[in-house]
Amino acid sequence: MVSRRDWVEQTKKKIDEWDQVVDELEDRISSVSEDSRAGYRAQLAAARQHLGEARTQLMRIQQTSRDTWTDLKEDVTATWDTTQNAMERSLDEVKKLS
Repeated sequence: MVSRRDWVEQTKKKIDEWDQVVDELEDRISSVSEDSRAGYRAQLAAARQHLGEARTQLMRIQQTSRDTWTDLKEDVTATWDTTQNAMERSLDEVKKLS
């Protein structure tokens, strides 16, 4: 079973990675035509929304006690998996466009 501390550290690391990827993709779209940028921007906006959801989940867990973590772990893990999948899909769509 993953400890709360390990889960928080892993999640922070993943969010930081996503932030970097989104920043890099935003820089990359500045060189494409204005018509193409609209599609990129929509996907990056979705990615930023998923990042916000991930940060909210992280803050929620950081504020729980160890006992509460045990009770919430299954729900949090399922929610995180959903957020992670949505984030990966958004980033894949932007990468396809670029």
